[in-house]
Amino acid sequence: MTNIKRRTRIANSFAVFAYLNIAVQWVFSLVLFAPLLIALSAMWEAAPSDQAAFTNPIQIQGEPNIAGFIFITIVVGLMIALTVYFVAKVPLTIVRASRKVVSEGSDALSRAVLRAQHKKVTKKARMQLGPRMKLTIKTIAVLTPVALAPVSLLVPDVTLDYLVVLFVAAGLGGISMSLVLAQLLAGRLLSVNPRDLW
Repeated sequence: MTNIKRRTRIANSFAVFAYLNIAVQWVFSLVLFAPLLIALSAMWEAAPSDQAAFTNPIQIQGEPNIAGFIFITIVVGLMIALTVYFVAKVPLTIVRASRKVVSEGSDALSRAVLRAQHKKVTKKARMQLGPRMKLTIKTIAVLTPVALAPVSLLVPDVTLDYLVVLFVAAGLGGISMSLVLAQLLAGRLLSVNPRDLW
């Protein structure tokens, strides 16, 4: 690995943690608005029927069934294996998807800004605007969940205290923004080309 690639990886490691923390921010916002989303989805469901639900109580009789025990053991083992797989795979998927969204979004935003300024949309102009557009997209991704936190007061049945919600949202937002800025600072200190930062 060349020295330039190593320096770029060091700077982009802050982006990896930033993307993961931004994902946590959005999950927290989703949890805050979950009662509202559940209420909205319940409104779209059909009215419940008057028929009584069929219940079939499980009756355990006699000695334990060895085949059933083996089946349950296999199912539990598969569930544990899937959990381990997802715990290992989900962070990588989040980072890859975030990197792609930021990269493609900054390119589209650069084109839109150049058109709005009535400038020629050239590769050089897009590359010059790219780093600023990436920072803009990351900033919006960080600040939107923070801005949604005070609105959660309007959602009925929120189980968390309002001050706790504000504290957690502001804390997660502060960590994310610090990581984004740390990536920029590390890129500058390590002389990494701003276009190579994701």
